[in-house]
Amino acid sequence: MNSEEKKTDEKKVDPRSRFVGTADEITFPQCNHCVHDRGNITCEAFPEGIPDDIFGNDIKHDHSVYGEKVWFKEDPENPVVS
Repeated sequence: MNSEEKKTDEKKVDPRSRFVGTADEITFPQCNHCVHDRGNITCEAFPEGIPDDIFGNDIKHDHSVYGEKVWFKEDPENPVVS
């Protein structure tokens, strides 16, 4: 792999990764800290898959976004650390 291919490859980010951001500033999806999280990028609100904009923290899921009846509730066993 030449240096140009390596640069291109490094920029690719899987939107379904459990991490959001670059290596310099990694943040975790809000879903990781929610009591409704089922793992595998699903939850009680989105059993078929959490939308990218919520999973990627582009939208705070503290209210109904797509008509779902369940939204973020912090897991006391895995709280958000500021």
